[in-house]
Amino acid sequence: MVVKLDLRINKQESAAEQEKNGRHYLLFSLAAVFTLTFMLLFSMTCWKFYSILGERADIAQSMRINGERMASMDKEYERLSQQSAAIEAKLDYSLGDVPSVEFLYELNNKLIDGVVVESLTMTAAAATIKGVAFADEEVLQFGDDLLSAATVASVSLPTIAAAQRNGVKLRAFSIELKLKPLAEALKDGGIEKAAEAAPKTDGAPAPEQNEKTGETEGGGAQ
Repeated sequence: MVVKLDLRINKQESAAEQEKNGRHYLLFSLAAVFTLTFMLLFSMTCWKFYSILGERADIAQSMRINGERMASMDKEYERLSQQSAAIEAKLDYSLGDVPSVEFLYELNNKLIDGVVVESLTMTAAAATIKGVAFADEEVLQFGDDLLSAATVASVSLPTIAAAQRNGVKLRAFSIELKLKPLAEALKDGGIEKAAEAAPKTDGAPAPEQNEKTGETEGGGAQ
């Protein structure tokens, strides 16, 4: 019996096998690329998510700090507002008072030799000065000087009549004045300017005045 073997390679099967192996390699490569891409995208997504969480934490902390600062600023603003309101109330109360001290200060600067103030009556808007002088001209000069005072708005024409003090013939007078509000009197430093312009004296009355009135020093005005 004769046996024949065909040792030739089947070219069709070899080509099919090579094509099949190529497909396997291509699928494996695609799978590997997909896996690497997925892992890369997943890593980037996790990193981005972690970064966003960190930014949110920073923003939340910044908002909390800003909120605390705003609350502190609100408390400080409220405190300053209350303090300012209290100061304004005290200032309004002070400026709404009768300018008695300021007027007496200016009255002392406006007194002239020969004029003695015996009484002074004051209200919030007016004042009445009564006293004696040696001559009518001295009373008129005294009224003109009072008109330039920072606390005086207007001066009426003096009322003058004959009078006697300790047997000495004098001229008794009465002067009505309208006073400015204290705030207006203090505006632009009117009282301070009047004080600077006033002549500096030691406050002692003139010798001839003492001789005519017979009064001791310091007992003229009330």
